[in-house]
This record gives sequence, structure tokens and C-alpha cells, in this order.
Amino acid sequence: MRQERPQALAFAPQRESGFTLVEVLVALLLVAFGLLSAAPMFMYGVKVSAASADVGTLASGAVKQLESLRQSEFSTLTVGGSLPPNAPVAGFYDVSNPQYTLQWKIENSGPKKKTITIIAIATRTTTIGYQRTVSFMTLRAA
Repeated sequence: MRQERPQALAFAPQRESGFTLVEVLVALLLVAFGLLSAAPMFMYGVKVSAASADVGTLASGAVKQLESLRQSEFSTLTVGGSLPPNAPVAGFYDVSNPQYTLQWKIENSGPKKKTITIIAIATRTTTIGYQRTVSFMTLRAA
């Protein structure tokens, strides 16, 4: 004899696979927390990248001026600078540039004025108020 199933068991809901709404919300909360905790690292990376670009620009300007002075005839290089004594860097020449301020100074450094020291300083104040400075020095002989 064949046994039949009771009607109540024949239509019982089957277990479906997948995620519940609570599981999805918990997963989204964990992902959001992870992204929010990593955000400061990205901000720091942007700041470091901008600072590196500033230093690169400053160094490029200072090296360009230093090379220009090194290529000049020794007799045309005059000792001293032209900024007033109350200037931030007294005794330095100044070249204004929209991106930075470039200053240089020429000093006697050897006996009988046969050797001079050339110092180049590039300075820039960033939009958030940080001041970046790069300086280079070289010797030049007659």
C-alpha cells in the first residue's frame, strides 16, 4: 500500500539560499567603517605628494639660477647682494617668480679673491601657510 504524505508537509516552504537584509546591512557597515578609517591615509598621501612637488619646483629654480651663475664669466660676478639690510635674507639678490622667491648671494671665500661662494635659496609659502625652503651652495674659482 502506498502511503501518502499529509497535505501540510507537501507545501512546506523550502529553505532558500542567500543573504538576509540584516547580513547585508552589517556587511555594508563594516565596509563603510573600513573606508572611513582609511580616508586619513589618502589625505596624508595627497599632502606628501603636494609637498614633494613644491620641493621639486624650488630645487629646480635654485639649480637653474646656480647653473646660470656658474656659467657666467668670473669677472662679471660681483660680490654681495642688492636686498636692503632689513630684508628677510639680508644681502641677497632677489628674483620674483609667481611660484617662488629666488635669492642668491656671492661671497669671497678664498685668498686674494680668486675663489667665490655662490649661495642660492628658493622659498615658497604654500596655500595653507607652510613655508618651504631649498638652498644650494657652490664654489667657483677664477
